Amino acid sequence: MKEDIIRRWPLLYRAGALSMGGYVAFLLAFKGTALYNFSLAILIVCILILCYRNKDALCLPNKFFMMPYGVFAGGLFLSSLVQGELDNIKEVLHYLYLTLPLFIMYIGGRCFGREDIIYRAFAFGGFVTSVVCVVAYFHPEAWMEGRFSPESHPNVTVQLLALPIPFLIMACYRLKQSRLWCALNILSLTIILAAVWLTRSRGGIAGLLAGGLTLLVLYYPVLKYRWSYKKTVAVSSLLAVVVSALIVFISANVFDRAHSNQGRLYLMYAAVNMFKDHPVCGIGYDNWNREYLNYIHPQSQELHLTHAHNDLLNMLATTGVLGAGGYVIFSVFMWLYLMKRIVRQPKELMLWAMLWMYMSVYIHGMVDISIQYNQSAKMLFGMLGLVLALADKRLEETPTLESNFQDLHDDAG
Repeated sequence: MKEDIIRRWPLLYRAGALSMGGYVAFLLAFKGTALYNFSLAILIVCILILCYRNKDALCLPNKFFMMPYGVFAGGLFLSSLVQGELDNIKEVLHYLYLTLPLFIMYIGGRCFGREDIIYRAFAFGGFVTSVVCVVAYFHPEAWMEGRFSPESHPNVTVQLLALPIPFLIMACYRLKQSRLWCALNILSLTIILAAVWLTRSRGGIAGLLAGGLTLLVLYYPVLKYRWSYKKTVAVSSLLAVVVSALIVFISANVFDRAHSNQGRLYLMYAAVNMFKDHPVCGIGYDNWNREYLNYIHPQSQELHLTHAHNDLLNMLATTGVLGAGGYVIFSVFMWLYLMKRIVRQPKELMLWAMLWMYMSVYIHGMVDISIQYNQSAKMLFGMLGLVLALADKRLEETPTLESNFQDLHDDAG
């Protein structure tokens, strides 16, 4: 299909491919949403034009990850409806809007996706971000007032810095034939890694290390010895448990934040009590600020907190069983689906990078808010759709793997 689109509509193909690169680069490099939204709008227009000219060009994701997303989105929306406040319904709809790139980037990736453009987009965005890091280090006031992201709070900053690192590392390999791009990428990556450490964010650093450790442990056995899906899932699950224990140890012994550690326990106390009082739909997606003082631990000294510093607890407290249940189902199913794809396509570096990013988000979410943060949601869902689209496209375009592609979708269905 790719060759047919290039031959018949070359300008449309280039516009679609560049708009996908723009999505990645502008989301990573700039705080404002104008360029990001513009790139996404161009991509949608290109998809609509292509579908108008060739209805067979529309490729939707398979139901194995459409259904878990539907459960997740439906649970959040239903919890806001049951809770009944219009402001919370609006906030949930806004958040779900931020997750739509999962489908837009998947459809766009099947039609226009080009790995070289995506890697260069990460290199460009990484370079801009690295420049901001250098300026911020020597001129902190510019960090607060500048037009570029990352934003000012360390736990927010580290997400914008850490999430693209797996793809920047893969780009160093993929762009090695271009010395300029490769050198630029390595320089940017070095600065960003240093900036991640300087944030001293426990969750961000732990998530980055956990994803990297998983890749190092699994890559060679899966590629060389063709580990089975069950063995790969079992080993990665064990790694997740070990990493969780390490997070507790590092938090207590390395970062030396005894007051903060105790404060997280007090937050857990508040979140659990919120859930006990509102088990079905929670206190409301956007009501933590309003309700927190009613549930605060008597000894807590942190009076102004906006979330539970844990994605699952925050979902339970604010959206109850309806929202948190959908969140757990989506998270587990997508993780298992990534594992299945990696076992089937172990040479696809983007799938490994996606697994690394995915683990970074969820490990960070154990000690902070991650997937519910707007920029993280846009990056995670958008890249998830794009990477799976490129992986499906590679299977379709490689004759020796066509049967695997059909088997994969039959298994997923």
